[in-house]
Amino acid sequence: MRRARFGAEGALASHFNYRLLLEFGGSGTEGPARINDAWIAYTGLAPFSFQLGAFSPPSNMDDGTS
Repeated sequence: MRRARFGAEGALASHFNYRLLLEFGGSGTEGPARINDAWIAYTGLAPFSFQLGAFSPPSNMDDGTS
């Protein structure tokens, strides 16, 4: 195995979601491990949600819409 991703995703209480995704491995030019996603979101003000942490921004129309 050259690369592995391990993580957890779920909900806390009724208005919070979270994700922690770590990436291990690589071709030798990368570090031993890195955080791919680490965020928590508040969803109690539907249809809005507020996300805080380290995550990639939406890059295309599929990522930006539900």
